[in-house]
Amino acid sequence: VTLVADVRARAGAPAAVVVAHGLAADREDGAVVAVAEAVHDAGYAVVTFDGRGHGSSSGTCTLGDAERHDVAAAVEVARDLAPGVIVLGASMGAIATLRHAAADPTLAGVVVVSCPARWRLLSAQAALAALLTRTTRGRRILRSRSGVRLASTWDRPPPPVEVIRGVHCPIAVVH
Repeated sequence: VTLVADVRARAGAPAAVVVAHGLAADREDGAVVAVAEAVHDAGYAVVTFDGRGHGSSSGTCTLGDAERHDVAAAVEVARDLAPGVIVLGASMGAIATLRHAAADPTLAGVVVVSCPARWRLLSAQAALAALLTRTTRGRRILRSRSGVRLASTWDRPPPPVEVIRGVHCPIAVVH
């Protein structure tokens, strides 16, 4: 998979922050740009990227599972920018962030925003997301409306509530 990223360097930054976007967003999404600019203005180096199946990156989206590898690649870029790395992920990006953080004991911190805890459909929004991501017709609609290229299947990996137990750095959960 080829990923496309933007780097906002900052001389003397105490840490670099990797921002992992949610489903149907990318590094140029207004919310991603606003967060990246605010973090950069606060004195940090920042790496944003288009996750697989999104924006200008290749590959197909797996709803946060294989995206952990995308986060890992962005973390490697961030390691060259500052002594510590913090990963901030939203929604699907939060799932990928947790999956990466559980395997990377060197992170300085993790922030997850709007991360599902379990694979349950407790709201109309969750049911709609499931229809769009787990059915052939939904995948076609999602691709035509947002450009997201989804993998043909979803393997139902362990839910974030189980994955978070393996994270051994400071973590903030914004829900």
